[in-house]
Amino acid sequence: MSEKLPLVSVVAVCYNHSKFVVECLDSIKNQTYQNIELIIMDDCSSDNSVEVINEWIKVNKVDCRFIAHEENQGLCKTLNEAINYCNGVYIQMVACDDIYSFNKTEVLVKEIIDTDEKVGVVFSDALVFGGNTPYNGKSFIKEYAKHTEIIGKDLYSELCLKNFIPAMATLIKKEVYDKVGHYDEELIYEDYDFWLRVSKQFNFKYVDVFTAEYRLHENNLHKRKKTNANYVNDYKMLRKHIGNKMINKRLESLMIHLALNKSNKSFINEYTNKINKTGFTYENNLIYTLMKNHFPIIFIKMILRLNRF
Repeated sequence: MSEKLPLVSVVAVCYNHSKFVVECLDSIKNQTYQNIELIIMDDCSSDNSVEVINEWIKVNKVDCRFIAHEENQGLCKTLNEAINYCNGVYIQMVACDDIYSFNKTEVLVKEIIDTDEKVGVVFSDALVFGGNTPYNGKSFIKEYAKHTEIIGKDLYSELCLKNFIPAMATLIKKEVYDKVGHYDEELIYEDYDFWLRVSKQFNFKYVDVFTAEYRLHENNLHKRKKTNANYVNDYKMLRKHIGNKMINKRLESLMIHLALNKSNKSFINEYTNKINKTGFTYENNLIYTLMKNHFPIIFIKMILRLNRF
């Protein structure tokens, strides 16, 4: 590849991925696109990931930046730090339990160069693999968005339904971060909120190929059972988009879960105030009334069971 090709910054983020990190880093090193800047971030792993990464760098003599946190910063803050080190025209992100196809960067750079300036993100599909699950060997997009139309360039409305973009199979113009901002450090995970914000200002281009592999294992965020922290995270993200019909509907459902935990009172109050200001109707009027009037949690649970919400 010619050195004149635009520089691509690849950010590889590790957290307790010692079993998988070498495979991930090898997939980056073996890219057919040669003008790559590699930035590796370890967010205070409790396994031996740091030692494995240092050994990989030493053995492969790779010119890269490696930052190992001494305290856990969280995914969004770690990515924001990495972005500040990126010098590339384009940026790619990958968790160190996932894998790039050998020509991933080359394919997506060619696509983004050949498209119009309104496109801020190019993405492809990814293969799901690992673990004894029915998803193994299947398309990421088809499994996470079975009823979504992704051919159109304006994806905001589709993304309001569900996040279906495989983050490991994307290429992002650096100027997108300059205009939209970085990842929201209040959130547990980075991509969904970011895609929603980006899709309001930029177009997306979909390439119908597989350029990455998404690994399923016991520690995946997608695999974990939802906790109250996850519901709070979803609320903090979706509240930015109140007014969109589908977002409103999803928030209504989400509020039912939040109402079952007393610690969420401030979010319930904030939400009911937002409803009053925006004027949209809460479809589950019974649950709305219970939340607004702070009925005992045990009573709300009983109503939920009786009505099978």
